[in-house]
Formats: sequence, structure tokens, C-alpha cells
Amino acid sequence: MWYVFHDGDNVIRAWGSGWTGLERVYFNNELVVKNHHFKYLESVNFEKNNHHYRIQCFSTSLQKWQARCVFWRDGEKLCALKCKRRKIFNVRPTMAHMSVGLIVGIIGGVLHAPAMFGVLFIFLSLSLTLLTTAKTEDFVIEQEPILH
Repeated sequence: MWYVFHDGDNVIRAWGSGWTGLERVYFNNELVVKNHHFKYLESVNFEKNNHHYRIQCFSTSLQKWQARCVFWRDGEKLCALKCKRRKIFNVRPTMAHMSVGLIVGIIGGVLHAPAMFGVLFIFLSLSLTLLTTAKTEDFVIEQEPILH
């Protein structure tokens, strides 16, 4: 997910992956932060043009695919963006994955596979559905008002 903020004439773009631990921050197209952590960090700090910047991004609801990103400059909150997914399931791909899951379950039953095989396949099928059906237009990013 990309978060973009304009600080006067400067453009700050932050990107992070909760799955891989990769983080990137660009200041006017210059890469200023490049991290790779096994654990997703919620805060990134950097200095640019005699200012101290901090970007905090964190998930607010895993079930609803919601996240929030706050930009700070010299200890002052400049902008808060929240991202949410409009819809969680897309019906056609979900039904396709569930049908494949049913077929694999029947085959597993015929082959006397352990019950854990079926549970694992259902979990993987639902996860795959959520991940593969996410499209950019499914997400909405809103700017929150800053209260002083």
C-alpha cells in the first residue's frame, strides 16, 4: 500500500508490506528509507532539509483490511490517512475457490486423508481468495482532519 503526502512543494511517499517486512520511503523521488524486517515496523524516521520526519503506519482492523498512516514533521502531526477495503469478498472468485475446495475435500475423503488436510485446505483457499481478489479500486484512502 502506498501513502502519499505533500509537505509544501515536497512529496513524501511511503510504502510498506506487512507480509514481507519491506519498507520504502521516498522524498521527492529520492529513496530515503529502505528497510527489510521480518517484523513490520510501525514507525519510520528520517531527516531531510533540516527537518525530522516520522511516519507511523499500522493496521486498525485485520478483519476489515483497514490501516492508518500518520505523517509527522518536527514532532507536529501534519497528516493522517486511513485506508479501508470497500468489500471483503468478490463473489465469483470466492465461489470458484470454494468449489475447488469442495472437490479437493471429496478427493481427500476418498483417499482417507486426515481431517487436518481439509481444514488446512479451507484456510489456504480463503486466504488465497482474499489476497488474489484485492484490486486497487477496492480500497479507499481518506484524509482524517487534523485537530490542533
